[in-house]
Amino acid sequence: MKISIMTLFPEMCNAVLGESIIGRAREKGIIEIEAVNIRDYTTDRHNNVDDATYGGGMGMLMQAQPIYDCYKAISEKSKSDKPHLIYMSPQGKTLTQQRVKELSELDEIVILCGHYEGVDERVLEEIVDEEISVGDYVLTGGELPALMLADAVARMIDGVLPNDEAKSLESHYDGLLEYPQYTRPFEWHGKEVPEVLISGHHENIDKWRRQQSLKRTFERRPDMLEKAELTKKDLEYLETLRKAELWDAYDKDFALIPGLTLERGKRIPDGVFHLVCDIIVQHTDGTYLLMQRDKRKHFGGMWEATAGGSALMGESPAQCAKRELCEETGIISDSLTEVGRVVNSDNRSIYVEFYCRTDCDKQSIVLQDGETSAFKWVSAQELISMKKDELVTERMQNFVDELKV
Repeated sequence: MKISIMTLFPEMCNAVLGESIIGRAREKGIIEIEAVNIRDYTTDRHNNVDDATYGGGMGMLMQAQPIYDCYKAISEKSKSDKPHLIYMSPQGKTLTQQRVKELSELDEIVILCGHYEGVDERVLEEIVDEEISVGDYVLTGGELPALMLADAVARMIDGVLPNDEAKSLESHYDGLLEYPQYTRPFEWHGKEVPEVLISGHHENIDKWRRQQSLKRTFERRPDMLEKAELTKKDLEYLETLRKAELWDAYDKDFALIPGLTLERGKRIPDGVFHLVCDIIVQHTDGTYLLMQRDKRKHFGGMWEATAGGSALMGESPAQCAKRELCEETGIISDSLTEVGRVVNSDNRSIYVEFYCRTDCDKQSIVLQDGETSAFKWVSAQELISMKKDELVTERMQNFVDELKV
Protein backbone atom coordinates (compact mmCIF):
# COMPACT_ATOMS: atom_id res chain seq x y z
CA MET A 1 0.00 0.00 0.00
CA LYS A 2 1.26 3.47 -0.89
CA ILE A 3 -0.15 6.75 0.41
CA SER A 4 0.97 10.06 -1.09
CA ILE A 5 -0.01 13.30 0.64
CA MET A 6 0.01 16.46 -1.48
CA THR A 7 0.68 19.32 0.93
CA LEU A 8 2.33 22.68 1.52
CA PHE A 9 3.71 21.35 4.83
CA PRO A 10 5.49 18.02 4.21
CA GLU A 11 7.62 18.33 7.37
CA MET A 12 4.45 18.46 9.47
CA CYS A 13 3.13 15.26 7.87
CA ASN A 14 6.42 13.38 8.10
CA ALA A 15 6.83 14.34 11.75
CA VAL A 16 3.51 12.72 12.66
CA LEU A 17 3.65 9.69 10.38
CA GLY A 18 7.24 8.94 11.36
CA GLU A 19 6.30 8.06 14.93
CA SER A 20 4.72 5.16 16.81
CA ILE A 21 3.00 2.28 15.01
CA ILE A 22 2.83 3.94 11.59
CA GLY A 23 6.48 5.04 11.78
CA ARG A 24 7.62 1.51 12.60
CA ALA A 25 5.53 0.08 9.77
CA ARG A 26 7.19 2.53 7.34
CA GLU A 27 10.64 1.55 8.56
CA LYS A 28 9.86 -2.13 8.01
CA GLY A 29 8.55 -1.45 4.51
CA ILE A 30 5.05 -2.69 5.34
CA ILE A 31 3.53 0.52 4.02
CA GLU A 32 4.93 3.40 1.97
CA ILE A 33 3.91 6.97 2.83
CA GLU A 34 5.30 10.09 1.23
CA ALA A 35 4.54 13.78 1.75
CA VAL A 36 4.95 15.69 -1.51
CA ASN A 37 5.44 19.45 -1.45
CA ILE A 38 3.01 21.13 -3.85
CA ARG A 39 5.20 24.24 -3.84
CA ASP A 40 7.93 22.29 -5.67
CA TYR A 41 5.71 22.26 -8.76
CA THR A 42 4.79 25.93 -9.05
CA THR A 43 5.97 27.88 -12.12
CA ASP A 44 5.74 31.19 -10.27
CA ARG A 45 9.16 32.85 -9.95
CA HIS A 46 8.35 33.85 -6.36
CA ASN A 47 7.37 30.27 -5.52
CA ASN A 48 3.75 31.26 -4.87
CA VAL A 49 0.97 28.67 -5.07
CA ASP A 50 -2.02 30.92 -4.34
CA ASP A 51 -3.77 33.97 -5.73
CA ALA A 52 -6.80 36.19 -5.16
CA THR A 53 -10.25 34.84 -5.98
CA TYR A 54 -12.26 36.07 -8.98
CA GLY A 55 -15.33 38.00 -7.89
CA GLY A 56 -13.65 39.27 -4.77
CA GLY A 57 -13.79 37.97 -1.25
CA MET A 58 -11.51 37.43 1.69
CA GLY A 59 -8.39 35.27 1.57
CA MET A 60 -6.38 33.56 -1.13
CA LEU A 61 -7.09 30.44 -3.17
CA MET A 62 -4.72 27.62 -4.09
CA GLN A 63 -4.02 27.62 -7.83
CA ALA A 64 -4.79 24.73 -10.15
CA GLN A 65 -1.42 24.46 -11.93
CA PRO A 66 0.87 23.47 -9.00
CA ILE A 67 -1.67 20.91 -7.74
CA TYR A 68 -2.20 19.43 -11.19
CA ASP A 69 1.52 19.12 -11.93
CA CYS A 70 2.20 17.64 -8.49
CA TYR A 71 -0.43 14.98 -9.08
CA LYS A 72 0.92 14.27 -12.57
CA ALA A 73 4.40 13.69 -11.11
CA ILE A 74 2.99 11.24 -8.56
CA SER A 75 1.02 9.45 -11.30
CA GLU A 76 4.09 9.05 -13.51
CA LYS A 77 5.81 7.07 -10.73
CA SER A 78 2.71 5.05 -9.98
CA LYS A 79 1.88 1.54 -11.14
CA SER A 80 -1.63 2.83 -11.79
CA ASP A 81 -2.56 5.10 -14.67
CA LYS A 82 -4.56 7.26 -12.28
CA PRO A 83 -4.06 6.78 -8.52
CA HIS A 84 -7.26 7.36 -6.51
CA LEU A 85 -7.21 11.02 -5.42
CA ILE A 86 -9.03 12.22 -2.29
CA TYR A 87 -9.52 15.89 -1.46
CA MET A 88 -9.97 16.57 2.28
CA SER A 89 -12.90 18.97 2.30
CA PRO A 90 -15.75 19.93 4.68
CA GLN A 91 -18.05 19.47 1.67
CA GLY A 92 -17.18 15.78 1.33
CA LYS A 93 -18.87 12.74 2.80
CA THR A 94 -18.03 12.16 6.47
CA LEU A 95 -15.28 9.58 6.94
CA THR A 96 -16.45 6.23 8.33
CA GLN A 97 -14.68 3.04 9.32
CA GLN A 98 -16.39 1.28 6.43
CA ARG A 99 -14.88 3.74 3.95
CA VAL A 100 -11.50 3.31 5.64
CA LYS A 101 -11.73 -0.46 5.06
CA GLU A 102 -12.59 0.08 1.41
CA LEU A 103 -9.72 2.49 0.84
CA SER A 104 -7.26 0.10 2.51
CA GLU A 105 -8.00 -2.45 -0.20
CA LEU A 106 -6.61 -0.13 -2.91
CA ASP A 107 -2.97 -0.40 -3.96
CA GLU A 108 -2.44 3.35 -3.80
CA ILE A 109 -4.22 6.51 -2.73
CA VAL A 110 -3.28 10.19 -3.02
CA ILE A 111 -4.58 12.76 -0.51
CA LEU A 112 -4.81 16.46 -1.39
CA CYS A 113 -4.57 18.97 1.47
CA GLY A 114 -6.24 22.30 0.82
CA HIS A 115 -5.15 25.54 2.48
CA TYR A 116 -6.01 29.23 2.61
CA GLU A 117 -9.62 29.64 1.39
CA GLY A 118 -9.57 26.42 -0.59
CA VAL A 119 -8.67 25.17 -4.07
CA ASP A 120 -9.52 26.34 -7.61
CA GLU A 121 -12.64 24.40 -8.53
CA ARG A 122 -11.34 23.50 -12.00
CA VAL A 123 -8.53 21.27 -10.77
CA LEU A 124 -10.93 19.51 -8.42
CA GLU A 125 -13.19 18.73 -11.35
CA GLU A 126 -10.21 17.58 -13.42
CA ILE A 127 -8.44 15.12 -11.10
CA VAL A 128 -10.26 14.52 -7.78
CA ASP A 129 -12.12 11.20 -7.39
CA GLU A 130 -13.84 11.91 -4.09
CA GLU A 131 -14.01 14.45 -1.27
CA ILE A 132 -13.90 13.35 2.37
CA SER A 133 -14.72 15.32 5.52
CA VAL A 134 -13.67 14.48 9.08
CA GLY A 135 -16.46 16.49 10.68
CA ASP A 136 -18.50 19.67 10.71
CA TYR A 137 -15.91 22.13 11.95
CA VAL A 138 -13.28 24.46 10.48
CA LEU A 139 -9.52 23.78 10.41
CA THR A 140 -6.63 25.85 9.12
CA GLY A 141 -5.74 23.35 6.41
CA GLY A 142 -6.22 19.82 5.15
CA GLU A 143 -3.09 18.38 6.78
CA LEU A 144 -4.66 17.24 10.02
CA PRO A 145 -7.60 15.52 8.27
CA ALA A 146 -5.17 13.94 5.79
CA LEU A 147 -3.06 12.58 8.65
CA MET A 148 -6.17 11.15 10.28
CA LEU A 149 -7.18 9.42 7.06
CA ALA A 150 -3.66 8.11 6.41
CA ASP A 151 -3.39 6.76 9.95
CA ALA A 152 -6.81 5.08 9.82
CA VAL A 153 -6.09 3.43 6.46
CA ALA A 154 -2.56 2.37 7.43
CA ARG A 155 -3.84 0.57 10.53
CA MET A 156 -5.94 -1.68 8.31
CA ILE A 157 -2.94 -2.98 6.37
CA ASP A 158 -1.78 -6.47 7.37
CA GLY A 159 1.29 -6.33 9.53
CA VAL A 160 0.92 -2.73 10.70
CA LEU A 161 -0.77 -3.72 13.98
CA PRO A 162 0.60 -6.56 16.15
CA ASN A 163 -2.32 -8.84 15.22
CA ASP A 164 -5.66 -8.78 13.44
CA GLU A 165 -7.55 -9.03 16.74
CA ALA A 166 -6.14 -5.67 17.83
CA LYS A 167 -7.92 -3.79 15.06
CA SER A 168 -11.09 -5.87 15.17
CA LEU A 169 -11.68 -4.98 18.84
CA GLU A 170 -11.32 -1.22 18.47
CA SER A 171 -14.10 1.35 18.44
CA HIS A 172 -16.00 1.59 15.14
CA TYR A 173 -14.34 -1.48 13.58
CA ASP A 174 -17.44 -3.65 14.10
CA GLY A 175 -19.84 -0.71 14.21
CA LEU A 176 -19.70 -0.29 18.00
CA LEU A 177 -17.74 1.84 20.43
CA GLU A 178 -15.04 0.03 22.37
CA TYR A 179 -15.61 -1.24 25.90
CA PRO A 180 -13.85 0.48 28.88
CA GLN A 181 -10.37 -0.82 29.71
CA TYR A 182 -8.24 -0.83 32.85
CA THR A 183 -4.66 -1.51 33.93
CA ARG A 184 -2.71 -1.54 37.22
CA PRO A 185 -3.20 -0.58 39.99
CA PHE A 186 -6.40 -2.47 40.85
CA GLU A 187 -7.68 0.50 42.89
CA TRP A 188 -7.03 4.13 41.95
CA HIS A 189 -8.62 7.16 43.62
CA GLY A 190 -11.11 4.83 45.30
CA LYS A 191 -12.21 3.26 42.03
CA GLU A 192 -11.62 -0.45 41.52
CA VAL A 193 -11.31 -2.48 38.35
CA PRO A 194 -14.56 -4.42 37.65
CA GLU A 195 -14.31 -7.79 39.37
CA VAL A 196 -15.24 -9.73 36.25
CA LEU A 197 -11.99 -8.66 34.58
CA ILE A 198 -9.87 -10.39 37.23
CA SER A 199 -12.09 -13.45 37.53
CA GLY A 200 -10.18 -15.45 34.93
CA HIS A 201 -13.53 -16.53 33.44
CA HIS A 202 -12.98 -15.69 29.77
CA GLU A 203 -16.58 -16.30 28.71
CA ASN A 204 -17.89 -13.86 31.34
CA ILE A 205 -15.21 -11.33 30.39
CA ASP A 206 -16.17 -11.53 26.70
CA LYS A 207 -19.85 -11.14 27.62
CA TRP A 208 -19.09 -8.13 29.85
CA ARG A 209 -17.02 -6.45 27.15
CA ARG A 210 -19.67 -6.99 24.50
CA GLN A 211 -22.39 -5.58 26.73
CA GLN A 212 -20.24 -2.60 27.67
CA SER A 213 -19.64 -1.88 23.97
CA LEU A 214 -23.36 -2.03 23.33
CA LYS A 215 -24.12 0.13 26.37
CA ARG A 216 -21.57 2.82 25.42
CA THR A 217 -22.79 2.92 21.85
CA PHE A 218 -26.40 3.10 23.02
CA GLU A 219 -25.62 6.00 25.37
CA ARG A 220 -23.10 7.96 23.27
CA ARG A 221 -23.65 7.10 19.60
CA PRO A 222 -27.07 5.45 19.18
CA ASP A 223 -26.97 6.29 15.46
CA MET A 224 -24.23 3.66 15.00
CA LEU A 225 -26.55 0.85 16.10
CA GLU A 226 -28.57 1.19 12.91
CA LYS A 227 -25.68 -0.18 10.83
CA ALA A 228 -23.94 -2.42 13.38
CA GLU A 229 -24.02 -6.20 12.98
CA LEU A 230 -26.04 -7.33 16.01
CA THR A 231 -26.90 -10.80 17.27
CA LYS A 232 -30.19 -11.82 18.84
CA LYS A 233 -28.58 -11.55 22.29
CA ASP A 234 -27.29 -8.07 21.42
CA LEU A 235 -30.80 -6.96 20.49
CA GLU A 236 -32.25 -8.43 23.69
CA TYR A 237 -29.65 -6.60 25.78
CA LEU A 238 -30.29 -3.31 23.96
CA GLU A 239 -33.99 -3.75 24.63
CA THR A 240 -33.32 -3.94 28.36
CA LEU A 241 -31.29 -0.71 28.10
CA ARG A 242 -34.11 1.05 26.30
CA LYS A 243 -36.69 -0.12 28.82
CA ALA A 244 -34.41 0.69 31.75
CA GLU A 245 -34.93 4.38 31.14
CA LEU A 246 -38.72 4.27 31.51
CA TRP A 247 -40.91 3.40 34.52
CA ASP A 248 -44.60 2.98 35.09
CA ALA A 249 -46.30 5.54 37.35
CA TYR A 250 -48.35 4.60 40.42
CA ASP A 251 -50.44 6.44 43.00
CA LYS A 252 -49.90 5.99 46.77
CA ASP A 253 -52.44 3.13 46.81
CA PHE A 254 -50.32 1.18 44.29
CA ALA A 255 -52.75 1.78 41.43
CA LEU A 256 -51.20 2.14 37.97
CA ILE A 257 -51.71 5.62 36.49
CA PRO A 258 -52.67 5.15 32.80
CA GLY A 259 -50.96 7.32 30.20
CA LEU A 260 -48.17 8.56 32.50
CA THR A 261 -44.59 7.38 31.99
CA LEU A 262 -41.66 8.26 34.24
CA GLU A 263 -38.07 8.59 33.07
CA ARG A 264 -34.95 7.83 35.09
CA GLY A 265 -33.14 11.00 36.12
CA LYS A 266 -36.16 13.25 35.68
CA ARG A 267 -38.32 14.68 38.45
CA ILE A 268 -41.27 12.57 39.54
CA PRO A 269 -44.44 14.69 40.00
CA ASP A 270 -45.96 15.14 43.45
CA GLY A 271 -48.35 12.35 44.41
CA VAL A 272 -46.79 9.98 41.88
CA PHE A 273 -44.56 7.02 42.72
CA HIS A 274 -42.34 4.52 40.92
CA LEU A 275 -41.96 0.87 41.83
CA VAL A 276 -38.83 -0.57 43.49
CA CYS A 277 -38.41 -4.24 44.39
CA ASP A 278 -36.15 -5.58 47.14
CA ILE A 279 -35.33 -9.26 47.59
CA ILE A 280 -34.10 -10.71 50.88
CA VAL A 281 -32.08 -13.85 50.14
CA GLN A 282 -31.69 -16.65 52.68
CA HIS A 283 -29.86 -19.91 52.07
CA THR A 284 -31.38 -23.21 53.16
CA ASP A 285 -28.56 -23.45 55.74
CA GLY A 286 -30.01 -20.36 57.46
CA THR A 287 -27.45 -17.73 56.37
CA TYR A 288 -28.40 -14.46 54.69
CA LEU A 289 -26.78 -12.97 51.58
CA LEU A 290 -25.23 -9.53 51.95
CA MET A 291 -24.18 -7.50 48.91
CA GLN A 292 -21.73 -4.59 49.15
CA ARG A 293 -22.69 -1.57 47.09
CA ASP A 294 -20.23 -0.27 44.52
CA LYS A 295 -18.21 2.65 45.92
CA ARG A 296 -19.33 4.84 43.04
CA LYS A 297 -23.01 4.53 44.05
CA HIS A 298 -25.05 6.20 46.78
CA PHE A 299 -24.25 4.44 50.09
CA GLY A 300 -21.14 3.09 48.37
CA GLY A 301 -19.22 0.50 50.40
CA MET A 302 -22.18 -0.28 52.68
CA TRP A 303 -23.89 -3.67 52.86
CA GLU A 304 -27.50 -4.57 52.17
CA ALA A 305 -29.32 -7.82 52.77
CA THR A 306 -31.16 -7.56 49.49
CA ALA A 307 -30.85 -7.46 45.77
CA GLY A 308 -33.20 -5.12 43.98
CA GLY A 309 -33.92 -2.07 41.90
CA SER A 310 -36.50 -0.12 39.93
CA ALA A 311 -39.14 -1.94 37.92
CA LEU A 312 -38.96 -1.40 34.17
CA MET A 313 -41.98 -0.15 32.28
CA GLY A 314 -44.49 -2.97 31.92
CA GLU A 315 -42.97 -5.16 34.64
CA SER A 316 -44.99 -6.56 37.52
CA PRO A 317 -43.38 -6.58 40.99
CA ALA A 318 -42.65 -10.31 40.71
CA GLN A 319 -41.08 -9.92 37.26
CA CYS A 320 -38.93 -7.07 38.50
CA ALA A 321 -37.81 -9.04 41.55
CA LYS A 322 -36.88 -12.09 39.48
CA ARG A 323 -34.86 -10.01 36.99
CA GLU A 324 -33.06 -7.94 39.63
CA LEU A 325 -32.21 -11.05 41.64
CA CYS A 326 -30.63 -12.66 38.57
CA GLU A 327 -28.79 -9.51 37.44
CA GLU A 328 -27.35 -8.63 40.84
CA THR A 329 -26.58 -12.08 42.25
CA GLY A 330 -26.82 -14.61 39.41
CA ILE A 331 -29.53 -16.50 41.34
CA ILE A 332 -32.42 -17.75 39.20
CA SER A 333 -35.51 -18.45 41.26
CA ASP A 334 -39.26 -18.73 40.71
CA SER A 335 -39.98 -19.11 44.44
CA LEU A 336 -40.25 -15.48 45.48
CA THR A 337 -42.69 -14.56 48.23
CA GLU A 338 -43.95 -11.02 48.70
CA VAL A 339 -43.56 -10.06 52.37
CA GLY A 340 -44.44 -6.38 52.50
CA ARG A 341 -44.80 -2.95 50.89
CA VAL A 342 -43.48 0.40 52.03
CA VAL A 343 -44.39 3.81 50.61
CA ASN A 344 -41.62 6.42 50.79
CA SER A 345 -43.02 9.85 49.98
CA ASP A 346 -39.62 11.56 50.22
CA ASN A 347 -38.13 9.77 47.20
CA ARG A 348 -41.51 8.97 45.62
CA SER A 349 -41.01 5.23 45.68
CA ILE A 350 -43.11 2.20 46.57
CA TYR A 351 -40.88 -0.61 47.84
CA VAL A 352 -42.19 -4.15 47.36
CA GLU A 353 -40.28 -6.61 49.55
CA PHE A 354 -39.74 -10.23 48.51
CA TYR A 355 -38.24 -13.20 50.33
CA CYS A 356 -36.18 -15.78 48.44
CA ARG A 357 -35.03 -19.07 49.97
CA THR A 358 -32.37 -20.80 47.88
CA ASP A 359 -30.05 -23.80 47.94
CA CYS A 360 -27.67 -22.32 45.34
CA ASP A 361 -23.91 -22.80 45.40
CA LYS A 362 -22.90 -20.09 47.87
CA GLN A 363 -19.75 -19.25 45.93
CA SER A 364 -21.55 -18.87 42.60
CA ILE A 365 -22.88 -15.37 43.33
CA VAL A 366 -22.29 -13.00 40.40
CA LEU A 367 -21.51 -9.33 40.98
CA GLN A 368 -23.11 -6.67 38.77
CA ASP A 369 -20.62 -4.14 37.40
CA GLY A 370 -21.33 -0.65 38.67
CA GLU A 371 -23.82 -1.94 41.27
CA THR A 372 -22.07 -4.34 43.67
CA SER A 373 -18.43 -4.96 44.54
CA ALA A 374 -18.49 -7.92 46.98
CA PHE A 375 -20.78 -10.42 48.72
CA LYS A 376 -20.82 -12.54 51.88
CA TRP A 377 -23.12 -14.95 53.68
CA VAL A 378 -23.81 -14.24 57.37
CA SER A 379 -25.86 -15.82 60.10
CA ALA A 380 -28.89 -14.08 61.59
CA GLN A 381 -26.86 -13.31 64.68
CA GLU A 382 -24.05 -11.76 62.64
CA LEU A 383 -26.57 -9.66 60.76
CA ILE A 384 -28.17 -8.45 63.98
CA SER A 385 -24.78 -7.46 65.40
CA MET A 386 -23.83 -5.30 62.40
CA LYS A 387 -23.56 -1.56 63.08
CA LYS A 388 -26.06 0.90 61.66
CA ASP A 389 -23.40 2.62 59.56
CA GLU A 390 -22.65 -0.70 57.85
CA LEU A 391 -26.15 -1.38 56.54
CA VAL A 392 -28.04 0.53 53.86
CA THR A 393 -31.34 2.35 54.44
CA GLU A 394 -33.97 2.37 57.15
CA ARG A 395 -35.75 -0.58 55.51
CA MET A 396 -32.66 -2.69 56.13
CA GLN A 397 -32.62 -1.67 59.79
CA ASN A 398 -36.30 -2.60 60.10
CA PHE A 399 -35.56 -6.03 58.70
CA VAL A 400 -32.75 -6.55 61.23
CA ASP A 401 -35.06 -5.40 64.03
CA GLU A 402 -37.64 -8.01 62.94
CA LEU A 403 -34.97 -10.70 63.26
CA LYS A 404 -34.33 -9.62 66.83
CA VAL A 405 -37.96 -10.25 67.84
